[in-house]
Amino acid sequence: MTIITGHPTEVFSLNDWLNAESPPSVELRKFNKIDDSTWFSISGIVSVVFGTGVKELIGHPFDNCPNLTSVHIGPDVNKIDQGFAILCKSLTTITVDPSNQFFHVDNLGILYKKALGNDLHTMLQYPFARSRTLTIPPTVKHIAPYFAYGFTNNDSLTSVIFFNDSVETIGSYAFANNDFSSIEFPNSITSIASTAFHRCYNLATVFILQTTADILSANGDAVIVPSTDTFRGTTQQLSIELIYPPSCFPVGTPVLTDEGIINIEKLNSKHRIQGSSIVKITRSAGHRYIINIPKNSLCLNVPSCDTKCSLEHKIFYQGVMIKARDLVNRCAPVRKVPHDGTALYNVLLDHHGVMNVNNLICETLHPQRTSTYAHGRTQSQKELKRNTTC
Repeated sequence: MTIITGHPTEVFSLNDWLNAESPPSVELRKFNKIDDSTWFSISGIVSVVFGTGVKELIGHPFDNCPNLTSVHIGPDVNKIDQGFAILCKSLTTITVDPSNQFFHVDNLGILYKKALGNDLHTMLQYPFARSRTLTIPPTVKHIAPYFAYGFTNNDSLTSVIFFNDSVETIGSYAFANNDFSSIEFPNSITSIASTAFHRCYNLATVFILQTTADILSANGDAVIVPSTDTFRGTTQQLSIELIYPPSCFPVGTPVLTDEGIINIEKLNSKHRIQGSSIVKITRSAGHRYIINIPKNSLCLNVPSCDTKCSLEHKIFYQGVMIKARDLVNRCAPVRKVPHDGTALYNVLLDHHGVMNVNNLICETLHPQRTSTYAHGRTQSQKELKRNTTC
């Protein structure tokens, strides 16, 4: 291995590498920074060690180095802000010095930036030669730009799965040039950068929670419009499927059924609501906030006692079905409150209908997870409009 020693104030650049006669393996020491595109299209480089004194990797110093197989992050590296190895299809091994306080590599060879408590907070670099499928761990909040910049061929990712609702941001070109045909975003997403899925030619379907799409649109990330830069270069038949929240009420919430009042978590297919069969009781956890609707806050005896439900659940109020979160601005006693993350339940009937919960008329789940859920109107709602004074 060739050792190249610099000065703590120096930046190692492309010209320095060319002047070093391109040895296949090199260890750099004491350079303060490693410049962007230092090894641009250099096929001879196989392995690199960032040794003592190297502190920053700027941009992506490895750019289209087809034979690069291993990179070692030394003890002093404290700044890597994005995927540093673009189009390096042979990269299998990324290691980090055990004394490094800022970065970590998991058992799949993925490089992370650590947060307080050593949580794997930000995904920085994916080693493409290891696997073509990827599951995002539950501690990850951010996916850095160029994290998994692919190749649009057999060397790219075919599947990305978000383990749970933790990821909040996805950076520019993070999953560009990959081969997956569909992706389902977690509910926690607040920002998807422009070109995050650039040139994913096989991407045909994007599943996203309706509330998440609302947040992205409010933040300027118009992910629900297929022609935007987020999915630029994808298939012309890209379908955006809006998923609607399967959650609603906590344990112990009473539901009026044809058999009497039964707590929602105890409902099953033997029960019926207004003559309709219950197909399924859904359950999901991890919600950070819910809506608290105090007794008599909508009108006399509605609800008949304090009732909590998820933010997006629709409730009949003043002649229309509105989201529970919208009641906060219409009814002073109604509040958005923290939730401990325990499970919330909802009811799926054999059609899109309503149910009675503490005298609140609430929407049941739609049989299809598409945008018709937001706009569906049922005969039961029309009947209730005639029979309620609220």
